[in-house]
Amino acid sequence: MPLISNAQQTSVVQRICQKQGIPCDTTAIGTLVDLGQGDIRYVLNSLQAVVLVAGKVTDESVREAGLTSKESVHNLDDFWRLLFLCHRDRGSGRKEWE
Repeated sequence: MPLISNAQQTSVVQRICQKQGIPCDTTAIGTLVDLGQGDIRYVLNSLQAVVLVAGKVTDESVREAGLTSKESVHNLDDFWRLLFLCHRDRGSGRKEWE
């Protein structure tokens, strides 16, 4: 699968945030794109993790989510473990997860 440029990925994430009403800043989106190293699926999964943890996409919320670069996540199990640990530790305020 060909890689999607960072500019295209940034545009996709910005559109998603806008349509979903998710507060975000450009620097944080750039961080997510950099972490994905060209893999839009990783970027979108990371976006979902950040929103579940913090409800917004800022530099602080990306750091709080504890995300790492794609190369440091060795398999899907590592990613989901990270996602659920972040969610459990930080909480989301959503009743269906309690």
